[in-house]
Amino acid sequence: MTGTDRDIPLWEHRAFEQFVDAQLSAGCRGCFLIGDLDRSREILRIYGGDTWEALFGQVRRTVYEAFGGEVPMSVYGRDVFAWWMPAGAECDGGQIRYRIGVVNDRLLHPSGKLPPVTVSVGAAFAGEDASCRELGRKARAMLGRVKEGGRCGCGIYEAAQKRR
Repeated sequence: MTGTDRDIPLWEHRAFEQFVDAQLSAGCRGCFLIGDLDRSREILRIYGGDTWEALFGQVRRTVYEAFGGEVPMSVYGRDVFAWWMPAGAECDGGQIRYRIGVVNDRLLHPSGKLPPVTVSVGAAFAGEDASCRELGRKARAMLGRVKEGGRCGCGIYEAAQKRR
């Protein structure tokens, strides 16, 4: 792993949402993703705050690098972060799942002194009438499903799930 947290441009929460909404208003499509560090409280309790901070930084760097290093990213809470992946050749469900798999593989096999960890991610693709808040709601619902299903994975909101 190279770089530091200072190398990762983290957007302030509201500025991030305004950016995503501006992209959507301009007709740009993409995917809103939200992730968190699995078993965060246990990690904090076992290893302490300094190790937890280093791990969360490693998680953000790993995600940032796996998604091309140019994705707008924002921290949404103590152990929750979100990012926007603009539509393109690699913005489909299969590629997103693959990249999250790569992230988790790298986090499970760390180089250095940090313990292995995993992330869970929820994702939602922008539709015609999407807003950042709506995409965030859908992505959080998928994140919840991944957590309930055992963690260490990625759930992607599909329009058919609205009817459930």
